[in-house]
Amino acid sequence: MMQVLGTHAGIVHVLDPTGKRIKSYKPHYASVIDISLDTNAEFVATASLDGWHTNSALRTCTNDVELYRTSCRSFSEHNRVIYI
Repeated sequence: MMQVLGTHAGIVHVLDPTGKRIKSYKPHYASVIDISLDTNAEFVATASLDGWHTNSALRTCTNDVELYRTSCRSFSEHNRVIYI
């Protein structure tokens, strides 16, 4: 199972089960406060103190990030639908 970490700098790190970094990207300008990984480990959603939340594909070579500007502090991702 993949691990996903968020930092105070707004960086998201994706790690393999041994802890080796697979990829990192910076979708936020402030602390990442919530992370949700779907059951197939295909998508990760993040929320930040900057007021943005993102939905990112993990298994692609590119950093495809969808940005949404709302006053979101946490959410739940179920069957690729984000509930805010």
